[in-house]
Amino acid sequence: MASQQNPALTEYILLNVERYPDRVATLAASKFRLSRMGISRYMARLVEEGLLTAEGQTRARYYELTSKGKKHAASAAHQQRQVRVLPDFS
Repeated sequence: MASQQNPALTEYILLNVERYPDRVATLAASKFRLSRMGISRYMARLVEEGLLTAEGQTRARYYELTSKGKKHAASAAHQQRQVRVLPDFS
């Protein structure tokens, strides 16, 4: 399962795909220093998992979140907003 291979990469893709549907793969590859082939395979796994749909071919390809992907993205966004308060041990 791709989301378990690199949770940070999966989170980045899911949180950015709606804003950059035609560039999310390129942006993720650059940020995580992956090859075009590597990110292409990763995106294909996210499609196989049902988190994304893909339309178009090669460079004209764009992605959209599925309902399952939207749930994962919402969960990731919520976790980013949580602030952990550490107990005061004084």
